[in-house]
Amino acid sequence: MLVCLGLVASALAGCGSSASGDESSPEVEAAQSGYRDYLRENAEELSRRIERMQEVIERETGREPAPPSETIYAIARVPYGHIDSFVRLYPPLQRGIDGLAEEVPPDEYGGFHRLEKEFFWQEVTMEMGPVAKQLAADIEAVRERIDSDELQPAEIVSGIKRSSDEIVTNVFPGDTERWSHLDLLDAAAMMEGAKEAFKVAQPVLAEANPELSKEIEAQLEKGLETMDEYGTLASNADPSEPLRAGTGFYIYDQMVQEERWELVEPFKKLSALLAQAEEELG
Repeated sequence: MLVCLGLVASALAGCGSSASGDESSPEVEAAQSGYRDYLRENAEELSRRIERMQEVIERETGREPAPPSETIYAIARVPYGHIDSFVRLYPPLQRGIDGLAEEVPPDEYGGFHRLEKEFFWQEVTMEMGPVAKQLAADIEAVRERIDSDELQPAEIVSGIKRSSDEIVTNVFPGDTERWSHLDLLDAAAMMEGAKEAFKVAQPVLAEANPELSKEIEAQLEKGLETMDEYGTLASNADPSEPLRAGTGFYIYDQMVQEERWELVEPFKKLSALLAQAEEELG
């Protein structure tokens, strides 16, 4: 059964250390510029959706249940997934924005998953205003990082691997979206972002190890093809309905265990290939 979030949402208006010379090549510089634009676009859209979330919370405070809040949470996960591999380069920021309850001290637990718990399990928005406000501030800090970070290929590969590892260790086991069960939405958006990020590292890695570069590109495509079997990727969605893009995926707790095991295999292989790329790029 597909989660039809969009209909509701639309109602809410040989490299190593020797790689440094290659990293400044025109091809790499063009890829860095394109990826920075991609990050800026998604972070800006994420800020708009968090602002909408704050408005919904203020309007609904104290009311039960809060379905518009559930919807605005879901559509914010798409642009966040697109920048996930970049945010993971800054662990303190990542934990504040997207950390799970067991990853942060109880008095610091906030961000997306604190909101998720209240929206989908408690079904209230009371006292969530400050949490959403801090989330907005943390996203603004990410935007500042996007403008200042050098986006070096080796770091980008590390960020992609962290995203892939997260999908394997937390997303597909069902530990990330424990109350919303939007795990497939998360994984799809993260893989779309990883594909864009890899464009920065690909020219350098292709020179150092062309076969490995091709394998990673193929595995990224395999991951996206796998996700596309369970919904519609944001990149394949109708551009005239941007709020629906990337939100129409199966609810994860409706999938049988055998399907989950099959889902995770391409991402395990991707993580292993990215580990090799990290070694190549030093």
